[in-house]
Amino acid sequence: MNDQKLKNLLQQYKQEIPDNGFSSKTMHHLPERQPVPGLVWIFAIIGTLLFFAISGFQQFLNLFIMLFEKAPWWSLPVACSSLVLVFLIGFYFYERKTTPSFIIPNHLFF
Repeated sequence: MNDQKLKNLLQQYKQEIPDNGFSSKTMHHLPERQPVPGLVWIFAIIGTLLFFAISGFQQFLNLFIMLFEKAPWWSLPVACSSLVLVFLIGFYFYERKTTPSFIIPNHLFF
């Protein structure tokens, strides 16, 4: 069975369920997005200042230079891709937790 046959089969047995304002009522009852507490920003600033105060940046730079003197050429693309992947996975789970999920209407698929 190919995609077109499957699409035709699903279209043939598709049932529309009336919304009757359910989606808008549900969206109005959802809680507002919570702001980031000020304490988080305070600890972020303190942590950044401590990092620079204990020469963290210089130590990080020395470690980075030493890594590239001894590491193979392909380590930079792998490291950068890994960092991007970790960021995207974290962003996905954060958005999944904070964004309300809703049922996607059938007409968007067919």
